[in-house]
Amino acid sequence: MNMNNKSNKLNVAVFYDFSLFQGVIDHYLKKEIQTSGTEVAFYHTMPTLLAAIEDNQVDLLFTEFAFLSNNKTWLANSKKFNRLCLDRHVKRAVLVANQHPYLLRHIIDMKFEATISVDEGIAGFLKIIELIQHEENIPFISKSLMQIMAETDNQQYPLTPKEWEVLYLVAQGCSISDIADRKNRSNSTVATQKQNAMKKLNLSSNSELIKYMYVTGMME
Repeated sequence: MNMNNKSNKLNVAVFYDFSLFQGVIDHYLKKEIQTSGTEVAFYHTMPTLLAAIEDNQVDLLFTEFAFLSNNKTWLANSKKFNRLCLDRHVKRAVLVANQHPYLLRHIIDMKFEATISVDEGIAGFLKIIELIQHEENIPFISKSLMQIMAETDNQQYPLTPKEWEVLYLVAQGCSISDIADRKNRSNSTVATQKQNAMKKLNLSSNSELIKYMYVTGMME
């Protein structure tokens, strides 16, 4: 980690669109970690985040999976992002909701240094900061997410990762063309992946698909 800067502080970046809640979260985080030599900065766009990483202003990055998945600039710059984080020794922590186990596996396969449940709130942030500062237990996956994985290890999932990904984005309100644009696939490929997924799950309409997503926890 890049802790050898002149100020000897841990620079925490939060890449997420908090909108009206940013002030509250910013205040609470700074209040909780005010004695730990940690500074928190919020970034809403990929260009500003990449510039900060390139300028060695980020040691630890927090982001959220749904935000990343729906962020076109991140999808277009993910390789550069990962390369810069590696070059600048930036540790990455991704927050996730209690997703369907197959999608959760996909998230963990992104190989962030830490994957934590959003249900852990500020305590999750502080836990990761502590682990990162001491270079301990990395990569880290929170217990609640590990439990979801463990409970379903013996189950069979009929869908491919890309099919689950399409369903997830549909759950976020994306159209076929939106998904095709974000994932650099053709409309026909995305439509086929959605159709195959619905057929495998024995679903015949979008309303049944949405209901299934609620039941499985893909939508809340």
